[in-house]
Amino acid sequence: MYRVSDFLKKHDVNYKRNLKISDISSIKIGGPADIVAYPKTESELIETIDFLESIFTPYKITGKMTNILASDDGFRGVIVSTKLFSEMDFSENIATLSSGVLVNSLLFAAAKENLGGLEELFGIPGTLGGLLHNNGGAGNFDVSKAVLYARVYSPKDKKILILDNADLKLSYRSSILCDKDYVVLSLCLAFVPRKYSEVMKKIRLAVDKRRATQPLAFPSLGSVFKRENGAAVSKLIDEAGLKGYRIGA
Repeated sequence: MYRVSDFLKKHDVNYKRNLKISDISSIKIGGPADIVAYPKTESELIETIDFLESIFTPYKITGKMTNILASDDGFRGVIVSTKLFSEMDFSENIATLSSGVLVNSLLFAAAKENLGGLEELFGIPGTLGGLLHNNGGAGNFDVSKAVLYARVYSPKDKKILILDNADLKLSYRSSILCDKDYVVLSLCLAFVPRKYSEVMKKIRLAVDKRRATQPLAFPSLGSVFKRENGAAVSKLIDEAGLKGYRIGA
């Protein structure tokens, strides 16, 4: 890992060695990673990926690690975090956003621009890159309804690609990103004009709903279930009389 740390120092990329994944994961478990790197710009992110590819070093791209279950054995390689990669630009009703932007931060920033339409996503704790990867959402709303296009990097081809909504193949908790090694650099989302007070009212409603239905005080990965034929799995579990049932500890 000395070659990696020397590269990161030379290119002024922030990093930490032997960082416990449990310290940066929302579920609070996971052993140490050899290195966690925090590129701040698109060029730093691409250069870091290209270098790791060139020396055949295992790596994982992550956001806030709110949807990742890590082994207590840790990760022998480099975690490349987009945590510091968080630029936002608004132009009329369109926002161009770095993949490391947090969902909640985006919605607050949009509200200040008198833009809304995505308030149902409030409370999803991850970054936009992760949200796009899994076509994340809440209730009957997911990010596919707002995505215009995304810019992604292909390490294999060393090219930046622009994928529009159709190219992304967004479906229920899935996208083309689940099957490709593309790294999300940025995405463009469409908003609707909405007064700040109206946006904040809808955000408060989303917060109240989450507080009433979810144990927000505990470490969590969120729901680990997918809907079955459109039905919420929690409802199916209740109807089967299995709520609270467990096997083992």
